[in-house]
Amino acid sequence: MRYARMTVEDTSTQIAAGNKLVYSKLAPIFADFLNMVREQPRPDEARLQKFLEGIVVEESIGEGLRLAFSYYFKALSEKDPKAKAELIYAANVLIGQHEQIRLQGPIEGALTAPIRAAMHDPERRWTGTPIPMIIRQLLVWLIETLFGAWIDRVEKKWKTAATKMLMTLATPTGVLRLGEDVPPLPSGEQYPEALRNLTLPEALPLMEQLDYTPNLLSGSGAADWASLNDRLNYILDLFRSRQQDATLFQAPFTVEQIAGISIGKTPGGKL
Repeated sequence: MRYARMTVEDTSTQIAAGNKLVYSKLAPIFADFLNMVREQPRPDEARLQKFLEGIVVEESIGEGLRLAFSYYFKALSEKDPKAKAELIYAANVLIGQHEQIRLQGPIEGALTAPIRAAMHDPERRWTGTPIPMIIRQLLVWLIETLFGAWIDRVEKKWKTAATKMLMTLATPTGVLRLGEDVPPLPSGEQYPEALRNLTLPEALPLMEQLDYTPNLLSGSGAADWASLNDRLNYILDLFRSRQQDATLFQAPFTVEQIAGISIGKTPGGKL
């Protein structure tokens, strides 16, 4: 029981850390962008550049974030519905890619089988009593030597099983399983009309680079959610298929649930 309880606790901690990482970074940037647009619906290029330069980015991955908001800005004045949809899609993908790269650590931690964690922290997960460091190191070395290859196989199978059975996304129209292909729209189409054929240089290369099966929902399901490439492959099709799904504008929580959350309570009812 101790082992199971600590495993659930560690997984929850990793997921919470990932959520905080995303919202603490993106929420202020989106808020500033919306404020800029509201104050001046068609802000000039100089104001846009000032906004983009104000985005604090990490080396090697940050430029995608700035590029995304430049696409959102460009979409504001785009008259052609198809071009506007593609610009927004490209921006959404870049945002998703940026955050998935940053989330790699927490996701890997949440989905990693707890075998090695238990080996390196036996007091917390097994015994509840201190174990001398020299004995702990000897046990870790012995277990890795005898069972390391077996542990690798178990951890790989665990990630696959966890992806298929545990990773889900609740939407107003049903629950999506991230280990399965993104389902078609209620109309039977894979994508909304404006996104059926990507042509803009902002959107097309992203699909060609990141989508395992371009222009098909088949093959979008993730085999291992801890794999960055698997996640991006799924996200590309999810964003493209559901970009114009009006049901996603529904409020995620009721007034009563929000009141409970505001005082630190887990909300009841459908989540």
